[in-house]
Amino acid sequence: MATRMARLVSHCSVAFIVCAMVTGASLRAGGAAELSPTPFSKSDGVSCPASSSCSIDFGTVPGGGKRRYEITHVSCQASISVANAKIAYWFLGASRDGNGEGTFYLRPHLNGLKTLPIATSYSANEQGFLVVRGGAQLTVRVARDATTAGTISGLNCTISGYDVRLQ
Repeated sequence: MATRMARLVSHCSVAFIVCAMVTGASLRAGGAAELSPTPFSKSDGVSCPASSSCSIDFGTVPGGGKRRYEITHVSCQASISVANAKIAYWFLGASRDGNGEGTFYLRPHLNGLKTLPIATSYSANEQGFLVVRGGAQLTVRVARDATTAGTISGLNCTISGYDVRLQ
């Protein structure tokens, strides 16, 4: 179990350590024995040229009750079609039957000094820990601030962590 906790904490920033420790305790209490986790990574990109928001559907976590994803890293880049645009929200969400099961919030960072006078580019590169049970849907969503004009002209993201098979 000490190795399990070390893996949890090694993938968390200082802000997420308490969450990882609580999550680790609840996983132990769940009683399901885990087999060796396999690293995974999924990447995708979309264009949403006529919208103030945009999302990437990463699909459903496979395996029903026999698997889960332990997401430890999310990296994204978004472009808004006007200069000086701001992001209102940005997150990876897990849901099942329309009900939220967990959220991994992303902090937008302005890329450079507006090298493109007709667009604003943001990136987010976050470490943390989110357990997503098999059968849940994974979606990254981003939206511009309501006081900002323009559309989300591009969104590219990668999520990574461990695919854990349970007995």
